Amino acid sequence: MPRSPSLPARIVVRSFPDLVPPRDPLLGEDPEFFAIFRSGLAQALAPATSYEDLVAENLIAIEFELVQHRRLRDVALGQNIRDAIIEAVVNRERDDHDSELDAHHDAWIAEGHSAHAWKEPHEFDPAAARAAGTDLADRVTSLDRSVRDKALTQITELGMTPMELLGEAHRRFGNRVAYHEEKIVELEARRRAVKRDYDALQAARPVEAEVIDA
Repeated sequence: MPRSPSLPARIVVRSFPDLVPPRDPLLGEDPEFFAIFRSGLAQALAPATSYEDLVAENLIAIEFELVQHRRLRDVALGQNIRDAIIEAVVNRERDDHDSELDAHHDAWIAEGHSAHAWKEPHEFDPAAARAAGTDLADRVTSLDRSVRDKALTQITELGMTPMELLGEAHRRFGNRVAYHEEKIVELEARRRAVKRDYDALQAARPVEAEVIDA
């Protein structure tokens, strides 16, 4: 009967998690965060076999990708809100500028001047309007509550409630958020499927019987 080949002496058998290649951190990511995240979930899942280790690593990877997409979604939504605020301020500044020009033109005509001789006293400055919008967007997310409340009052003066602004952010710039929301739904479905497989593996573990002497 042929003998099974033995492992060379130089090979050291390690646990499965030790064989998983290290993960390179993404841009702006704390290198230690994934290690802590993985360690915590691995301890909670408590795999007992190599195959359970493999499925657990898959589940951990899905969970971490979910965390990333949720963060990216929140960042995208925050940028959407900023863009909606800036656009609202620029539109208000342009409307005020046009109203000022109309009033100046009417006063010019009322003074008996020719309409053809009238010239705009100054042009609309989109850069200044955008800077004002950016300043308001910054103050809306200030950690200082008094600053934040004043900014929200200004937004109301623009003719928008915070909820309407949020809706506008989704409507006008929603594609940025939609991608991450779709990925979150997809990953949550994968997580449920992998977790069912993992639970089934754990349930199928052989039961260790204790031998009792007669």
